[in-house]
Amino acid sequence: MTLKKKLTTALVALSLTASLAPSVLAQSSSSSSDSSSTAANASSNETTKQNATTYDQVTKTAEEFIKFYREAHPKQDLTTVELKYDDDLKFYVVEFEAVDDENEYELKINAGTGAEVAKSEQSLVKAKQGGVERREEGLNLEKMKEFKDIKAAAEAGADVKDLKLDHWDLDRDGEATVWTLTYKNGDVDVEVKVDAQTGQVVGVEDDRKDD
Repeated sequence: MTLKKKLTTALVALSLTASLAPSVLAQSSSSSSDSSSTAANASSNETTKQNATTYDQVTKTAEEFIKFYREAHPKQDLTTVELKYDDDLKFYVVEFEAVDDENEYELKINAGTGAEVAKSEQSLVKAKQGGVERREEGLNLEKMKEFKDIKAAAEAGADVKDLKLDHWDLDRDGEATVWTLTYKNGDVDVEVKVDAQTGQVVGVEDDRKDD
């Protein structure tokens, strides 16, 4: 190849490289931008999980909280589930109490984020081991009415029209599993107890009627 042809070929190669460079840089910039966008979205998703400082800010349902615990601890029986405002932490928490044949367990989680706040485990007294505590205190979680229906029953069975639901718990009352829904307005408290299986109101405690 003559020197003239070699120079011509070299110039063509340089010209192609120059024309491709902006495209390559643009693709690199786009890839970097996409990565930044993905990271920003992930960060945004994390920050959307916030502490619930009011009842209305708790987005999970009662059923979802119960399902969360049962799936995480399939060999335990729940004895109490309670959603309430924690005065020390300044946000809503869910407290679970449960047992197996030998031990009793407590777990507290942040109701807004789902993060664990505290937990404990200790042995049952000998007389309560071997399934005794399970039979006496275990919740019946089968064929329960949906919580929205429990809430509707409570509000139909008690004078709470000027009050707001503040907290609830699910507990054993004799042989029955019972929801207690507490409605508040200032210093006024009304507790409505509803059977978890039948959806019937089984008790009302109204501060205003104690005066």
